[in-house]
Amino acid sequence: MCAPGYGEKGGQCVRGAPSASVVAAAAGETTQTNKPRPIVRDLVLLQNCLKEAGYLKGPVGKKVTRAGWSAFWYFKRDHKVGRTPNGMYNKRAQKKLFALCPKVLETALKGGDENKDGTGKGAQAGASVQATTTPTSFAKPEVGCLPSDLFALIRRTYGKRENLKRCTQTCVPIPKGLTKAEIADYEKKRGVRWCKSCIELVSHLPLDDILRIERGAKVQICTRPPTQLPRWSHPAQRARKAYTKVREIYRAYKRKTKHEKDIAVIIGNRSYKGELPVHETAHNNAGAMYALLSEHLGFGQANIIDLRDATKRDLQDLFGRGEKRQGDLWRRLQKEPGARVLIYYAGHATTNANQSESYLLPVDAIKHREAQSGYAMSELYKSLRLLGASSVTLMLEASFGRDVSAFVFPPNLPEMWVKSLPSSAIRGLTVMTAADRDQKVLDDPHYSIGLFTRYLIEGLAGQADIAPIGNGDGRIETVELYAFTARMVRLTARKSYGLLQRPVLSQKKNLVVSSMRAKVQR
Repeated sequence: MCAPGYGEKGGQCVRGAPSASVVAAAAGETTQTNKPRPIVRDLVLLQNCLKEAGYLKGPVGKKVTRAGWSAFWYFKRDHKVGRTPNGMYNKRAQKKLFALCPKVLETALKGGDENKDGTGKGAQAGASVQATTTPTSFAKPEVGCLPSDLFALIRRTYGKRENLKRCTQTCVPIPKGLTKAEIADYEKKRGVRWCKSCIELVSHLPLDDILRIERGAKVQICTRPPTQLPRWSHPAQRARKAYTKVREIYRAYKRKTKHEKDIAVIIGNRSYKGELPVHETAHNNAGAMYALLSEHLGFGQANIIDLRDATKRDLQDLFGRGEKRQGDLWRRLQKEPGARVLIYYAGHATTNANQSESYLLPVDAIKHREAQSGYAMSELYKSLRLLGASSVTLMLEASFGRDVSAFVFPPNLPEMWVKSLPSSAIRGLTVMTAADRDQKVLDDPHYSIGLFTRYLIEGLAGQADIAPIGNGDGRIETVELYAFTARMVRLTARKSYGLLQRPVLSQKKNLVVSSMRAKVQR
C-alpha cells in the first residue's frame, strides 16, 4: 500500500510532484527526470521545521511573526547560510533547514495534516508545492532483509528461518564528481549497484529518521555523498557523548551473568606521536566497550585488561614474544584455565607496500615504517595460537589501508588485497574486522563511536540473539553477532552516508561469544 499522493504501478510507488518535491527541496537535488524544484512556499511548513529544529519556541501561524524571523536569523547564523534576499524562500536555506526536521518532512511526504499551526488546525503540509510534473517511479523500501551473503550464512548455519528475507535492491547513490566513464567502470568491473530509483538527500540524517520517512512514504531514500567526507566532526564533544549516551544501547536488555571468569583485553590508541594523526574516537570506542563488558556482560573488572595509548613494547608485553609467547595475557589465563577471551582494538592500522603483512599501529609507530615500529598481525596470531584459551574472539575497529588520513572517499570501495585476517584457520579463534580490507571505517555521530563498535555493543547486549537473525536460545554466537553487526553497519553506511562499509568474519565456525541465564527480552 502506498502513501497518500502515490499510486502503485509494477510493484513500485509512483508519485506526482506534490509531496516528494518537499524531499527534493531538502536535498537541493532533482530526481531522475524532474527539473529542480527547491522552493517551498508553505510558511507554516517552514516554521514547523524551525520549531522541530529547536529555533522557534512560540506558536506557528499563517504569517511569520517577529519571533519567527528571529528564529530564522539564528538558524542562518548557526548554519552559515548567508544572505537571503527572498527570506525563507531561499534554496540554500531550505536545503539546510529540511535536513533538521525529519518529522515535519515525514508528515509532508504523507500529505497529512499533522503539522499544526498556532490555532491548532491542520496546516495541510505540502499543499503549496502541488505543481504538475511528469510522474517519477521510486522503489519501495526493503524492510528487515539481509544482503545475499549474510542471508546465505544464516541459512547455512541454522537452516531455514521464519521471516528471514533476502535483500534485492541494495545500492548506493552516485557520488558527486564521478565522470560517466568512472560510473560505468564501477558498475561493470567492480560490481557496484548504483541507486537509480530513490529520493536523494545531500544532508546526512540518522538511520532511524531515514527509515521512519521511508515507512511513512513507502519510497526509498538515499544520501548522496560529496567528493570526500571528513571522518570526524566536533571532536571536542566526543568524550562526553560516548560515556553519557552509550548506556542507551544496552540498558534495555537483560544483564548477562556468565562471564565472571572470562578475560577481556581492550586497547584504545588515540594519541599518536610523530606524523600519524590523532585517532579521534579510539578512546571513546574503548570506553564504550569497557562499559558494556563491566556493567552489562558481567566481566569482572580484575579480568579486564584496559590499555590506552599502547606502545609497541606494551603490546609485546601483553601478548608475549619469543617461542613460548608467555605474556601478561597468558599468565592471566593460568589463573582462569579454560576461560574465553575477548580482545577489542580501536586505533590505526596499516598494511605494508607489497601487501604481504598487516600491522596494528602502536602510538609510538612511525609513518610508513610499519615493519620496524608496527605490531604485525602474524605475530599476534602466533601468540593467540599458543594462548590456551577455550575460545578467542578478536574484534578490530580499524582500517588496514596505507592511507590513515581523516577523509573518506566515496563510494569507499576496498582498493587493496591485505592480510589482516589469519592466512589459515586457528582453532578457537574468530576475527571480526570493522571493514573489508582497506575500506575506511565510519563513525556513529550520535554516540561518537565507530559504527562497527556501536552495533557490536547492541549485538552483544542481546539483539543478535533475537529473531529473525538470532535463534533466541539465550546465547550470542559468532555467526549471529557477525550477521547482525554487519547488516546494521552496511545499512547505516549506505543510508546515512551513501557509502560502503562491509565488516568481515575470518571463519564461519560458530563459537559462543556470550551467554545469559534467561532469554533476552526487549
